Amino acid sequence: MTDKPISPEILRRWRKTALLLNSYTAVLETAAGKYEKDRSKSAHDAIRATVIFLLALKKPRRLLTPLVEAAEIIQRHELEEKDVVTLDVANKVIQSIAVTLQINAKVGMNEALRKVVGNDPSAAKSLKYFRTNMLSKDIPKGARAYYYAIMQSDFNDLNPEAAAKKALIVCARTRGKEA
Repeated sequence: MTDKPISPEILRRWRKTALLLNSYTAVLETAAGKYEKDRSKSAHDAIRATVIFLLALKKPRRLLTPLVEAAEIIQRHELEEKDVVTLDVANKVIQSIAVTLQINAKVGMNEALRKVVGNDPSAAKSLKYFRTNMLSKDIPKGARAYYYAIMQSDFNDLNPEAAAKKALIVCARTRGKEA
């Protein structure tokens, strides 16, 4: 059995990977230490570290999707815990966002409402009324802030058509349907 010499390139990659692992582990240790004080922040730090680690390893971006979704779930849970909005209000806000984004993508109001709630005139009227009150009067309280927070965090970097499509997918999933 002969020992082959290890190439300098392989050694360099091993060292780089070892440094990445040590850095990743250190951030996870810090996040674990913060867990009892602030569970949400700890979870966000762990997710952030994992995303950075995967990006550094040049892994496919599709692997990040569940991590981003987990971070969004944590963020929404934090808002619900603070009684910012109820789950029902959150769903109506998401529907309102879908209507707004479709209008931004040059879809008419009635068509946008139909795409969100289907062929239910009373649901369309209710959503239109909710959206108007939320945007003009912040009724129910906190809904407008939630609306703008979600618009900023989830749709800000997308073009109008992509944002509208994503919002419709989110609406479908909140109703338990495939988009």
